[in-house]
Amino acid sequence: MLFNNICTELRLQCNMAIDALEMAGANIVDYNKKSKILNSDSFLKKKTVTLPNGQDAVEYNQDKCRLMLRKIDKVTSSFLRNMHSFVLCHANISKIKEWKGKNSNYPFSGNKDNIKDKISCLFKGLTTFNANNVRELRNHLEHYEERLFHFSSTAIDKFSMFSMGNISSDVSNAQSMRCFLYEDERALEDFMGAKKIYKIRNDKYNILDMEKDIFQLKDNIIKNDPFEALGWGHEA
Repeated sequence: MLFNNICTELRLQCNMAIDALEMAGANIVDYNKKSKILNSDSFLKKKTVTLPNGQDAVEYNQDKCRLMLRKIDKVTSSFLRNMHSFVLCHANISKIKEWKGKNSNYPFSGNKDNIKDKISCLFKGLTTFNANNVRELRNHLEHYEERLFHFSSTAIDKFSMFSMGNISSDVSNAQSMRCFLYEDERALEDFMGAKKIYKIRNDKYNILDMEKDIFQLKDNIIKNDPFEALGWGHEA
């Protein structure tokens, strides 16, 4: 019963991570679309006026720009919320994998080695959940306020809390606290399965590898569920 309960929670975390990543994909498509509209000449231009000196000048529609900037800000918040949910679920899963079972007060303490072995089998070959790969990410989540104050005190004049660009672009930790990097713009339209990096300060996390491991873990859980094997299972 204990192992089944753990599997149920792991599967729930996988489902939440996949849902969050899918929503983040929709957010980044919307973000890219709105950013292109905002920067287009046809959107920015309100009308051409003639100055007293006889020269023509473009008068910009500030109201339209402010409205679009508010929309971009909203979709940026949604993207970051969903990316945070994804990496948080991944971190939660990794904690379950690393469970040591040292607390002797557990009623099942005599069976902990068997439980640990079963859990380890579910994670076989899933390297993004290894302690060395995920510990720094968990530290970023746990010590968020320290990262924020350090970034705010060391950032250059022109900085942002979030930026987006090509993987080959050099975005320093003094320019952006968080950065979403993609291999090419096709990733902005076909988010799931595309190579993508989520950068917090100077640490880069391969979201595609994390995504693959979460899908594989979910498959492993389903294969180890006796009810699923009998065709009695249901999608959580």
